[in-house]
Amino acid sequence: MKRLLALTLACLFIVSALAGCGGNADDKKDEIKGAEIQMFLTTLPESIDPSAYYTTVDQIRIMGLLYEGLTTINEKGKLENALCKEYEYDFNQKTGNLELLITLEDSRWSDGNLITADDFRFAWKRILLPENDNANAALLYPILNAKEVKEGLCSEDDIGVYSLKNNLLQITFEKDYVNEDDHSKGEVKDKVEYFMRRLASPALVPLRQDVVDDTVKDWCKPDGSTYVTNGPFKIKNWNSGELSFERNINYRCVGDSESNADDKVVKPYRIITSYYNAEGKSSSSATDHYQSYLNEGSFYLNLNSASDEVVKALAKDIEEDTTLSTTVVYLDHTHELFANAKVRKALSLALDRTAMAAATNSEAATGFVPTGVEDTKANSDFRDKGGDLWSAKANIEEAKKLLNEAGIKPSNYVIAIEFSNLRADDEQLANAAKEAWSALGFRIKFSGKKQKYIDDKENGTYDFRMNNDVANVATAIIVNQQSMTTDAYSMLTAYSGEYGGNSIDVTVKDVVYGKHVIGFMDEKYDKLCAAFVNADDVKTRTAAMHEAEKYLATQMPVIPLVFNKSYYVTQKLSGYESDKFGRLDFTELEQKNFKKYLEAQKEAAAK
Repeated sequence: MKRLLALTLACLFIVSALAGCGGNADDKKDEIKGAEIQMFLTTLPESIDPSAYYTTVDQIRIMGLLYEGLTTINEKGKLENALCKEYEYDFNQKTGNLELLITLEDSRWSDGNLITADDFRFAWKRILLPENDNANAALLYPILNAKEVKEGLCSEDDIGVYSLKNNLLQITFEKDYVNEDDHSKGEVKDKVEYFMRRLASPALVPLRQDVVDDTVKDWCKPDGSTYVTNGPFKIKNWNSGELSFERNINYRCVGDSESNADDKVVKPYRIITSYYNAEGKSSSSATDHYQSYLNEGSFYLNLNSASDEVVKALAKDIEEDTTLSTTVVYLDHTHELFANAKVRKALSLALDRTAMAAATNSEAATGFVPTGVEDTKANSDFRDKGGDLWSAKANIEEAKKLLNEAGIKPSNYVIAIEFSNLRADDEQLANAAKEAWSALGFRIKFSGKKQKYIDDKENGTYDFRMNNDVANVATAIIVNQQSMTTDAYSMLTAYSGEYGGNSIDVTVKDVVYGKHVIGFMDEKYDKLCAAFVNADDVKTRTAAMHEAEKYLATQMPVIPLVFNKSYYVTQKLSGYESDKFGRLDFTELEQKNFKKYLEAQKEAAAK
């Protein structure tokens, strides 16, 4: 009997092990694995590359489902550990550099491979490659040699990021970031905590070198052959009609500690985002999915692209999340028209941002940094402290005055406006700009295409003159500017030549910083950015950020239109959260009576 019992226990142990990381618990038959929740969650994304340009306001929301970094910042601004299990820091007595040791939680990629310190090292080195045009590079500049790597002055292998063990990451800082002789222990602690908050950035999550291939775009594009992510969900299906996520059974190695524990760590089994409307046509408009929501065919409805009628009908149930993003107009500074700051300011003055905000359920942009971005403290708001840098109302007369001072006759020029066809809101903003700039006397044309910028920004091949090489045609593009830090740091460094992460030519002898894609380069602005990049304390840093933003308003390199918001309604759902960036956390998501809806979905699928 004892032998029989021992054999039984051994078999149970083996079954339990198979159900763990890399096992096949997800392949069990005839088993209800959890809720499969239908949603209209987001505009169809262009890419799941976490360090790439975020083309729409919605794209940031799904990244929390697919990727997990070292830390996170919750909706209230509190720093929390994620893949970072614990950390400690001290000065290296031989070198004098501060060293940060981070122990990783035990977790695996969606294909079962262990997440290691090398995955962070690879991801960060990739951001810093001189040939890459990546605005997130400046996030890593406190690290030893990071800025020199970006400038081509040393190899990417010289970066102060080391994999001591699979689960132990060491970060060595530049001496001028924090110095033992110049700072008290309390100030060192503050600097380390500020860096740990930076590690919550959506751009600084790990990536696998054997998966990422920058010459083969399908690793992060729709209809790709393989998707490997490390968050609580993996991609099940992704095409023009559907984006569905399935529970990552390897997340946090849940099966290693308890048999079939995956549904206790990640509760829903699938999240299905459909882009087909009631007539079976592909649609990214919330209005087209409204009826499905009313009929309980969908349980989460993103309202960012909804009509006024739908918004009014659901008004009492609407919830709101921050997105920390601004919709702006990029202007071609290489064209003589937009090279003049007075012209850029005139175009900005002509816009009625109040009307734009009302039409798109957003907030009128009165600065470059959106509301929700923290000031000196997590619960303080940068925009509240900085105030309005311009009026949300249009001032056509003042705009005409500036054009006259600039010696510009508007009727001599055509402004070609490009916008993404992924969001109805962008088209509304483009039409509002068309109306305002036509009132100044400019001739306006729409490109009639999905903006070329989206396709070419990542590989640095976008050229404003590509489609409009006629001398009198100047291109303006409506794009999304996503903050990659919860303070104003990344929103402001993005427009700097020295700190903007622009590609750098390493074949020349001296370091020549690349220009922003619009062609903007301003040495005074670079110095203002240096003041907050190198600041020793939060008050000095934040004050320098406000000064930089004020100066940016005098140059108006881009034209901010609206601060984006995320509006949505849900039914039969509980346990959903989001972080400070607006990334969704569905690990605790529950659907009331989900088995009832599973049967309805099976019947619909059969039909």
